[in-house]
Amino acid sequence: TPQQQTATMEQQQQELSLQRVPAELQKRIANFLQYRDAFRFSQVNRQIQDYLGMSKIRVPYGKGTNFKWAAGGPANGNLPCRSITIPLVMKNRVHTVVLHGMYHDQGWGNNHGKLYVVASQFADGRHTVVAESPPAKHRESPLALEFNTVDDDVTYSLWYKVGGGEGHTLSLSNLSMELILFDEPSFYISKNFHALDSRQALSLQPQFQFHFMLLQKAARVLLEQIEQGEHPDINMTSFMESTGIDMNPKSLLALDQITSSMMETSLAEQEEEFSLEDDEIRRQCFPLLSEQDEEEAPDVVLPQLIPRMMEVEPPQGELLGDDDDALDVLAGMERDMEDMEAMIRRAMQDD
Repeated sequence: TPQQQTATMEQQQQELSLQRVPAELQKRIANFLQYRDAFRFSQVNRQIQDYLGMSKIRVPYGKGTNFKWAAGGPANGNLPCRSITIPLVMKNRVHTVVLHGMYHDQGWGNNHGKLYVVASQFADGRHTVVAESPPAKHRESPLALEFNTVDDDVTYSLWYKVGGGEGHTLSLSNLSMELILFDEPSFYISKNFHALDSRQALSLQPQFQFHFMLLQKAARVLLEQIEQGEHPDINMTSFMESTGIDMNPKSLLALDQITSSMMETSLAEQEEEFSLEDDEIRRQCFPLLSEQDEEEAPDVVLPQLIPRMMEVEPPQGELLGDDDDALDVLAGMERDMEDMEAMIRRAMQDD
């Protein structure tokens, strides 16, 4: 019909005009769209789809990520408190983060418990709430905190408010991150993430460090062999293929990026200690709640009375402690892996 022909011509003209938009500008446009609209934008034509390569991955926090917070008393239960820094995997590629989980309050009384995501630019001293949950219900309910990550120099943290009153609590379980990111044209980032996740080989827990380091070294050895025209080691090739990792340079480069990012971000999976910056964050992000709390009990808000995070199911194994200790452990692991890589090369030369 004439109307359909007109609509088709208009769509073709729009696609043609978008093809003239520089590739880098296409990414900037997508960054300022909600991720659902950004997905639609990436499907306009093949050229934009190949450049943006938008995909979804889910990163589990791992075992032991069930939290329960309790108010220190009726005076400070309405005071928002910081819990953990949110570790962003593949940070330079992420468009949007959605935190998933299940949460509920104490199961009786008023519904005051809430969860927040705060974006902090510490260099400029600016803090903003970028996501806020509905009040927690008495029964377990799904949680979805969604926020855009346009700025690379921003730190994101999870905050909570238990609610005033004796006996009030807030519980969060099965925490995971869904990342909407700019993938490679062949979607190898998301493909390899899904392959590792399907074999329960993804976690932000520090004890997975050696696992990711071994994968990274194997990927780099295989990539070097392929680039030099050699036959990839048959044992490592068999292992990669059984894991669901394609044996080609783009796939191995994507695996290298994934393992590097997972090793960098898992160290952030630690409870944050109280800091003097928290008061400034509260002043900027929760002014009404802070003023109300100061009026009711100006001398109560002290570090030792701030509700702390308690792990209901602590992760198995010994977690890394201070950052210096963690870095020392990683440095030792790095040396071990270099020795292992050298042994692999010598064994392959002997064969």
